[in-house]
Amino acid sequence: MAREAIFISYRRDDTADVAGRICDALAKHFGREHIFIDVDNLDYGVFGDQIKSILSRCRVVLALIGPHWIDARDENGRRRLEQPDDWVRIELETALATPGIEIVPVLINTASLPRAEDLPENLRPLLAWQAARIRRDPDFHGDIERVATALRKTLGGGGFHLKGLSRSRAPAGVRTAFFGAGAIAALALGFAALNQFMSPQAGATFRDCPDCPEMVVIPAGSFLMGEPDDEVQQLSEPSPLHRVHVRRFAAGKFEVTWSEWAACFRDGACDTDVPEGFQNWGNRPAEVSWNQAQQYVRWLTRTTNRRYRLLSEAEWEYAARAPQSPQAPNTLFSWGDDDPVCYHDAPNGAAFGYGLTTIQHRCLEQHASPVGSFRPNAFGLHDMHGNVSEWTEDCWHRDYHGAPTDGSAWTQGGCRERMLRGGSWRSRPDSLRSAARENDVPDDSELRLSGSGGFRVARSIEWPRDWFASRAGRAR
Repeated sequence: MAREAIFISYRRDDTADVAGRICDALAKHFGREHIFIDVDNLDYGVFGDQIKSILSRCRVVLALIGPHWIDARDENGRRRLEQPDDWVRIELETALATPGIEIVPVLINTASLPRAEDLPENLRPLLAWQAARIRRDPDFHGDIERVATALRKTLGGGGFHLKGLSRSRAPAGVRTAFFGAGAIAALALGFAALNQFMSPQAGATFRDCPDCPEMVVIPAGSFLMGEPDDEVQQLSEPSPLHRVHVRRFAAGKFEVTWSEWAACFRDGACDTDVPEGFQNWGNRPAEVSWNQAQQYVRWLTRTTNRRYRLLSEAEWEYAARAPQSPQAPNTLFSWGDDDPVCYHDAPNGAAFGYGLTTIQHRCLEQHASPVGSFRPNAFGLHDMHGNVSEWTEDCWHRDYHGAPTDGSAWTQGGCRERMLRGGSWRSRPDSLRSAARENDVPDDSELRLSGSGGFRVARSIEWPRDWFASRAGRAR
């Protein structure tokens, strides 16, 4: 397959305002289908494979470099490119292993190429490529036409060359690897940077449709997943402790309710095999099987044109713990190590000093509380412990040996059973811990009819739609 696509990469904090204009201008020359700029079609959890697939179709990478490209920092003040687990750096390393691509550093306005000593060593081949410059108005159109002319020659089989500009000389210490006749191109930035920097801010809430669940944007971060050996052991052991890195995503503020389920039911997309009278149960969580939960997320995806799914086990535990830093200590529950309120059959959690409940509900009424009965955790999520056990995407594995460390769902291994997290109103306190795990068959009707199994939805954050919607005051 001939390579004829152009990949545009940039940072939100640096060149977001000009990237869209460049994309639109180049689309007029080469067709929008030949320009890659957004991450809408990247599947969660398989980013590395997807970026390889995309780059295999690309002949040129345009790396937009503005005045703040090199110094973008994370929430702890560290330069992003210096972090081994930085998504941008991971993309760059992937691109360096992809032969046949030419890279064009595109300097925006008066920006200059970074110094070799300011780049990680394995990213320094970027400096061996000829740079172009695109200025804002009134020079934009003339500059973009010159770049388009050079790109047309490149896509026709020649190399990228702009008159009056010579190829940069590789600085001392930069090693450029060759595959056949072409040099490897260094990808200056990429899709994950857009996903991280140009998406709604952590803590933002949104609905994708009037009948859709309310969603909360969960920040990216890392945490220790599982429990130490001295915590309570289960059949599905939450061990060994291992660090997991989670990308930004959105999670349901509440468990999916019967009212929300009813919209899918009315559309004929959700199963009729549910308890009679569910339409009258309003804001109580929908108690359904894993297979039925999948019906609902497929309906949401089709209705909203957004990628909805269940949380992975890692996402669920990260969201339940709501760590405020990677070094945050693990506690049994998001509020600490005290027993959950419902274990005491409290008419109101405040009576026991926990301050967790916001409405009156007796736990021995033999059904789950209406969603929102318990105060939110630090991420703004309600009812993470002990309302209904929540289905996750993962297959059952006895322990975490071989589990993914990128926050994705672990779906290899047969999948005869699926994982639930959080425990229910019927559970003992040790089953409600952040690390506690349950497993059951995906079509289990007993769990569903007992009123103790439900689910919460997740959605990947998508650029550019989510970012532009959030700029307009709502995330789509």
